[in-house]
Amino acid sequence: MCNQEVRNCVDGVLSGSFAATSCFTTTCDDSVACTDDTCQDNLISPTFGCVFTPNDGLCNDGVTCTGTDAPGALPLPRNNPAGFGDDWCNAASGCMFIPRDVWCNDGVSCTVDSCDVIADCQNPPNDALCGDGVMCTDDWCDAVADCQNDVNDANCTAVGECADGTCDALLDCQYTPVDLNCDDGIVCTSDWCDALFICHRDPIDAVCDDGVACTVDSCNPAVDCENVADDSFCTDNNVCTGIDTCNVASGCQSTPPLVCDDADICNGIETCDVLLGCQVGVPLVCTDNNVCTGIETCDALLGCQAGVPLVCTDNSVCTGIETCDALLGCQAGVPLVCDDGTVCNGIETCDALLGCQGGVPPVCTDNDVCTGIETCDAILGCQPGVALVCTDADPCTIDGCDAIAGCQFPAMV
Repeated sequence: MCNQEVRNCVDGVLSGSFAATSCFTTTCDDSVACTDDTCQDNLISPTFGCVFTPNDGLCNDGVTCTGTDAPGALPLPRNNPAGFGDDWCNAASGCMFIPRDVWCNDGVSCTVDSCDVIADCQNPPNDALCGDGVMCTDDWCDAVADCQNDVNDANCTAVGECADGTCDALLDCQYTPVDLNCDDGIVCTSDWCDALFICHRDPIDAVCDDGVACTVDSCNPAVDCENVADDSFCTDNNVCTGIDTCNVASGCQSTPPLVCDDADICNGIETCDVLLGCQVGVPLVCTDNNVCTGIETCDALLGCQAGVPLVCTDNSVCTGIETCDALLGCQAGVPLVCDDGTVCNGIETCDALLGCQGGVPPVCTDNDVCTGIETCDAILGCQPGVALVCTDADPCTIDGCDAIAGCQFPAMV
């Protein structure tokens, strides 16, 4: 029987009476979730006091690729030195969940198999593991069906001008010349591809025959058939009878005969030369070589017309009488000379109608008798007079001059 007296485990050692027989446990908790915590109070047992026993069964994390959760996996020794193994309980640190990638092998060669301690097995496809060494195949990883190597003609880039490339899963890209790849849309060329994949476009003029006799038919590889009209097939070698031309659609065409008359008698009478066509006539000469009679003109219907005579007069008698020279035209007249050679008569002028007009004589007096009598010189104009000398040799008088009265000698006061 067990004595129900309370026992306390202190520092792993039972205390109190009846320690040897009591089995009542109390405060043995190491805070490690995966240990079975017990109090051993039987002195006969090799261990007594608090006992913390690891319990691996408490460490199942539900992840198939860690420890013994993997189907059929064998448990490994606890604390094994390799650092991997079961889900197991470490008495010091708790549950240990060690991933084992090898348990995630899905049998697909191109997936990267790994164990995630939270998400379980991960098997993402890796296209890089599917390379088959054939450049034209699309290599990719199917997570279920393993590597796929799909032939893709589009990976066979063009070679030369006209090769068609196909993808062979074993031989890689294979190329063959295809004439259709050389088709330039020009109907008159023979388009073909040679063994070096170079296009040839041979022109064939015969394809361009349009059935029109006056056209020159040829194949231009750049623009297709050209049917160029050649008037030489239609001409009668006489341009006066009209211009013979080639119409590319209807053949030779003739135009009406040349009309050389320009309906202008001023140009003379036009003629027609069988090679050169219309020839100009001899123009009328209407000028009389006299500029004074004006500039003669020619009217297309009436012929020469008189010019308007020059009017040479300027309506001023001061400039003299103008004349007209047959070659030089209006000539200036001899201007009137109105100057009488003396400035004392003033400056003469000329009126366009009345001719010379007298000037206004200068006024030379300064209205001061003291300065003498002023005179006028025909060339120099006004000249000063001889000033009065007002002195009476009398010391008792004041000698002076008045502009009107002349010399004055008032007595000193």
